Parts: sequence; structure tokens; C-alpha cells
Amino acid sequence: MLNRPEARIRLASEHTDTQELTQFVLEMEQAFNRKDAERVCRDITRDAVWVDPAGVVLEGWYRIFEARKSLFDGPLRELRARYSIEYIRFPAPDAALVHLVQEPLDEHGQPLSGARACRSLYVMVRRDGRWWLSAVQNTELPTPQALRESA
Repeated sequence: MLNRPEARIRLASEHTDTQELTQFVLEMEQAFNRKDAERVCRDITRDAVWVDPAGVVLEGWYRIFEARKSLFDGPLRELRARYSIEYIRFPAPDAALVHLVQEPLDEHGQPLSGARACRSLYVMVRRDGRWWLSAVQNTELPTPQALRESA
């Protein structure tokens, strides 16, 4: 049991790409709040996989884009969110794991009472010098109170 390898994952503080990834998350938050499906999907790889909070798996850029458009025109139309990065890790030179929480907000930017937050994992890959989103796993949290208690 003791002969397991270490992942040797580098911490964000040790890596120069942290600012780029932080900016990426900020732009995703802004696009979500504008309901801009084109911007949300701009930096998603063609073969990406997106798992939504209900566990629905979407494979490929087009399916992810169509789902975003549909959600932004429908059930997510009035919802805003704050994205908070919990941490960034680098398991390889051209790969990053970005853990974040998406907290639902009301029209005044305050936490939305009774709404469920979402914990997300973004799997990022660097291709041709820029970062791309290649996979997303979303996990719905029970309530904002549970979010604060789990921190």
C-alpha cells in the first residue's frame, strides 16, 4: 500500500498560468451573467465533456453550446451567479484542474435564498499556447448554508 506513486501536482502559487486561468473563470462568470452562450463556449474544446448538476452528460462542443443556449433562454434566464475559485492545481505542464463554487445570486448580487450552489471542476488543457476547457463536472450543493458549512 505504501508503494503508490505521487501525482506531483504543482500548486497554483508555483505556476505562472494562474492569472490566465483566474481571468478565464472571471470571463465565464461574466458570460453566464449576460446569458452569452457563445462566450461561455468560446474556449471549449471540440471533444469536451460537460456534466451538469443533475448528472446529464453532454459530449462535444455543439451539444454543450446548444444546451447552454437553451438553458439561458429558459430556466437560467433570470439567474445570476458568483464564481469563486477554491484552488487551481497543475497535474502536468499543459493541464490544470480548477475547482470553483458557483453561488446563485438575486438581482442585487446577494445570495439567493433557498437556491442551491454548485461546486465545479474544470479540466483545462493548453493547446498552441492558450488554455481550453476540456471537461466540466458540476455537483449541486444542498443549500448556501451547506456551502458555508463545508468550507
